[in-house]
This record gives sequence, structure tokens and C-alpha cells, in this order.
Amino acid sequence: MDILNDAYALVIERIGKDIGFSLALFLGALSYIVLRLFLRIAQRLLCFVRSRRRTLNAIARRYTENGPLEGKGLWLTRPIHQPENYQTNLLAAKILAIANLKGGVGKTTIATTVGSCFAHDWGKKVLLVDLDYQGSLSSMAFAENRSWIPGPNQTSIATKAISNDFDPGLLLDCIKNIPGMPGLDLVPAYYDLAQADNRIPIEWLLKCQPPAAEGILQAIGDLAYGKLFRIYDVRYTLAELLHSTALRAAYDLIIIDCPPRLTTGAIQAFCASSHLLIPTILDRPSAEAVISFVEQIEAFKSQGIFPYIHHVGVVGARVPEGSVAARQSRTFLHARFGAMDTEATLLPLDKEFPQAAALVRNPEEGIAYPHICGDQRNQNICNAIRTLTQHIANDMGIPQPIAQPLAAQ
Repeated sequence: MDILNDAYALVIERIGKDIGFSLALFLGALSYIVLRLFLRIAQRLLCFVRSRRRTLNAIARRYTENGPLEGKGLWLTRPIHQPENYQTNLLAAKILAIANLKGGVGKTTIATTVGSCFAHDWGKKVLLVDLDYQGSLSSMAFAENRSWIPGPNQTSIATKAISNDFDPGLLLDCIKNIPGMPGLDLVPAYYDLAQADNRIPIEWLLKCQPPAAEGILQAIGDLAYGKLFRIYDVRYTLAELLHSTALRAAYDLIIIDCPPRLTTGAIQAFCASSHLLIPTILDRPSAEAVISFVEQIEAFKSQGIFPYIHHVGVVGARVPEGSVAARQSRTFLHARFGAMDTEATLLPLDKEFPQAAALVRNPEEGIAYPHICGDQRNQNICNAIRTLTQHIANDMGIPQPIAQPLAAQ
């Protein structure tokens, strides 16, 4: 301290008191700037180290005495930050995910058919959400109308929805009504969704700073509730959107057509959905794939990622009459479900989705259900569809209209 006082006195003696005071202020300001710069560099270095460790922990393999094994997967990353009132809003929502990690089992056909049955026969307001970048549902819904395809330098509505680019009001403005289908709307997907599925988890894992609070009062509130250091959890982006008051008021039911992969969109769909329907072909390879998928769903539930999703059931799709393979697959699934800790069950035969050439249309021909059910020759097919729809309605608590439209009677 004496050395500093002597140095200050010497400076004052040599250059004068006023200049010495100004120099001290300058040096103090310079020291502050250098300190801030140093702290910022240190913060970025710490952020890099933390985010790198977080990313590696999410995707790293486990090493055992028998060799390396795949880890638990990035979607089980902790901590888990669910939205406020997540359970309450989820249970109030009517959102059905139709999913299977095996392709070609009729997910899109069932999504469009059940959705159009609810809209056409029940008079319900239904939103279909296409989360497969191939856009099969979108192509089927719009047939030869290409207005759903994003233009140059634009992204699809599904990409924006899972990227947190929408608030509920803006999403409602962008949703497309399916031509010739009153009460049936669509969130279309296109090939840009594949890139978003890859981009979003990488951005999430590499992010190590929470969004800045909007004002001191919000910062104090976030600190009091333990939110100040929370990183936004991308697993619940779609849940926050579809659970909003605006979307719940606009639609009686939301049906999500999930991709045959555990993509960002699929995980967001499961986190947003109150119910899950699993279509499957009734052959042995498909039945084994269903068991694997249900085991993965139960693992996510037990880890608290989407703990409240309810199984509507596993529904046989495109089942040929009198098939021996189908009968053996039913026996296999009943036995395996009975030995598992799951509420998933195989739906009875009367609720199976029929094999019918009339339902398997080319995308440019549009959604089949309203057209085939006007033909008396297809009544058996339509009755099977209505039976499955009624089961879904009962399971999800969707009230049947007092007077159904004539088309359903």
C-alpha cells in the first residue's frame, strides 16, 4: 500500500494533480474493460467445456469387459425441464400419436382415415400433424394441390413448429385446411424437416446458457423458482404449442403421424401426446418390432420424459382374412404383453384395420374415407373403421355428438 501511495505521489508531483486523477480514471476504466473481456473469454471457455461434456455424455458409448455398448441415447439427457403445468395441460389435451418404428405398417393411412372419420362422421374439428419429412400424409391430404409445399427460401410449417419458431396464434394462421374436408386441417411437412430433426438436438446439447430474463422482475422470479439457470428443453417444444389454450379451443382432437424413427419430431410428438396408437402388420418380424418399440416407450416413461402417455393399443393393420401368420402373431403379442410391465395390449379382431385396396390410394387421389363410404359395397370396410374410431373416442374421452351427421348413420 505504501508503494502505491508513493507512486501516486510521484505521479502527482511530476504531471500535476488533475492529469494524475484523469490518468487514474483511465487506468481504472481500462482495467475494468480488460477484466470484463477476460471474464467473457473464461465464460465462453467454460461454456465450451460444459457443452462438450454434455454432448459426449448424451451420445457416448459405454465400455464394458465385453467391449463397447451403445449408451442410453441423447433423448434421455438430464436434467429434464418440463413446461409449467405440463401434467395438467397434457391430461386436458386430446392428442393422439400414431407411431411405430417400423415403416410400411399403415400409420399414415390410419391417421388420415381416423381423422377424416372424426371430422366427416362425428362433426369434430380435427388437426392432423405430419412429422415425417417424406410428407406422405401432406401429399395425400392435398392430392394434386401443391400449395402446401414451401417455396424457395421457405421452410415447412412442421419444421417451424418443432423449431420453436411459432407462437400458438401464428401457428393457427399458418395451418392448412384440407380441400373438400370441412373440419379437417393439416400441419404439413416437407424434406427440410429432415435437416431440422438433425439440427435441433445438436443446438440443444451445445447450448449452455439459458435465455436472458426479460427484466429484473422476471430474473428475480426465475431465481426464486429455480429457473434462472434452466436451458430450454427442446423435447417439449411441440407440447407447449399444442397444449396452449388457443390450440385446445380450436380443435377437438389432434392426430400426429409420427415418422418410423426416433427423430426430434417423434420425441416431441410423444412428449405432447396424451395417447398412443401403434399400428402393425400381423407377421412375426413386425410383431417383434412392436415389442421392441413398446419397450422403448416404457423406458422413456420410466425415466420421466413422457410419463403420462396412455396406450390406446396395438392395432393390426391390412390384415388379410384367415391369415395363419396373423393368428400366430396375435398369440405371440398377447403372450409377450402379458409378461411385460406395460398397459399396451393388442386390440380385438373387430377393431383391426382392414386390408382393402380402396383405402390404399395413390397420393394424388387424396384421402379415401369420405369417398369409399358413399359406396354400399364398402360398408364392411367403413364399419371396421368406425369401430376403431369409436374405440379411440372412448379411450380418449371424446364425446359422441348427440346427432351424428347423416353420413355416419
